[in-house]
This record gives sequence, structure tokens and C-alpha cells, in this order.
Amino acid sequence: MEGKTHLNTGILISLISLFLLGISTKTIFLSIVFLIGILFPDIDKMNSIIGRKFKIIGFFFTHRGFFHSIYSVLISAYILNFFNVSIAIFFSLGYILHLIEDMFTKSGIDLFMLGFKISGPLVVGSFTEKIVNLVMLILSSGLIIFLIKDLLFFF
Repeated sequence: MEGKTHLNTGILISLISLFLLGISTKTIFLSIVFLIGILFPDIDKMNSIIGRKFKIIGFFFTHRGFFHSIYSVLISAYILNFFNVSIAIFFSLGYILHLIEDMFTKSGIDLFMLGFKISGPLVVGSFTEKIVNLVMLILSSGLIIFLIKDLLFFF
């Protein structure tokens, strides 16, 4: 999937979390961590949202290789756990959601790096993906309307 679809899915899930858990400094911070996690696997693609900031990684890793495997999720969770368990959990949840979304694409991912790709019918950048992205935007907009009072009160 394209970065904007991953990001819009993440925004929708973050808004649902804020709606269910309430708006606080902690829930907003963890939502941001979740969004970073959802973008992180594409760090190996030099023109991705996050890859543009870390282009050097794209020289050493192939796209949808190591960073799209379960091993990268586990290593990042292990490292982040030393800083904060909640950060490790929310980052990992975003990371895993990204991988699940990429499993629905024809390109797929090799989750265990064993030469077996898990793939689906969706073509990256296709009209169907644009519809999925639009649905995420519409649902997010609806949730923002419900949250606007709480957001204004918070800030």
C-alpha cells in the first residue's frame, strides 16, 4: 500500500483509540508513536514518507525485505521495551498493522523471510486502494466531528 493509505489507516485507528480511551497527553503521545510505527517498515524505500529522512537505509536494504518481516518487529519491540513498555507496544501495533495491510497487496511480504510471500488481490496505487484511502478519510472526518469538543477543550 502507499504511505498515505498506511497513514490514513493509522489516523483512523488513533482517532478510535482517542474516542474510546479519552484525550490526554499520554493517549495523544501513544497515538503518535503508533503512527510512527505504521510508517516505519517503509524506511527501506528511499522515496517513502519515512524513507526520505533515512535514505541511507534504502541503499543497504531492499524494499519489503527485512523491515517487512516479523524479525524487525520483534527487534524493534525488544529495543523500545528498554525505554518504555507502552511505547514498545504501540509502535509494534502500528508496525504490525502496516505489515497486515501490505499482505493484502499483490506484491505481498515474506513475513518470515523463508521465500514464501503472503499476498492478496490489491494493486498498490490502484483505484481500489484510492477507494480504501477515501473510506479511511471519510471515517476519520466523522470521528473528528465527535472528538472536536474534547480536542478543543484539551488544547
